Amino acid sequence: MNIIETKNLKINVNNDYFIDNISFSVSEGDTLVLYSNEHEGSQLLKAIYLEKKPVDGEIYYFDELINKYNRNDIDEWHARDISYIDKNDYLFFNLSIKENITLPQQINRVEIDKAYFNEVIKTLDIATLLDKYPIDLNPYERKKISIARAIISRPFILLIDNAFEFLTKPHQDEIFKMLNTINSMFHIAMFHTTTNINMLKYATKKFVIEEGILSEL
Repeated sequence: MNIIETKNLKINVNNDYFIDNISFSVSEGDTLVLYSNEHEGSQLLKAIYLEKKPVDGEIYYFDELINKYNRNDIDEWHARDISYIDKNDYLFFNLSIKENITLPQQINRVEIDKAYFNEVIKTLDIATLLDKYPIDLNPYERKKISIARAIISRPFILLIDNAFEFLTKPHQDEIFKMLNTINSMFHIAMFHTTTNINMLKYATKKFVIEEGILSEL
């Protein structure tokens, strides 16, 4: 079953520039990578995340039409089923790394699954960082923390908006390997946008946007 599916989606990217006829699906186990310029990919992900209103078309979540979700519905959906990360880490420098990771669960008053938490920490290799603070970490380590926080609620899908472009190539490769492990271990589908064409090698589904047209490779 499809986690996310779009049908004939049309979004306004900038002024009179539109991406039209956007139709694709993301299912469990998928790692979808979209190669585009930064603005196109970002606007598409924001539409899927329901933080940008499409001009036309339909967005489905497990066969439920979600275009008409109200703000409360969207907030509940974000807290429970879908996560989003971009190039910014949004870490709180007055909180420890462990407190940063578990913050969504604390805010939503959800009990932390300790076994799952430990598996996430092990997979991302961040056990030695938990008692530190964001200021003590390098960019690669901070990005792993933002991933841990994004998946701590065990979402069905993780949207990744050009989140790793500034990392070194070895660190990008390490991050993608970890995300592939997360995908297979925890059944969290991935939807990446990237300006780095080399990242397509990690995809199970590959798409590109050229001149406002979305095409599958």
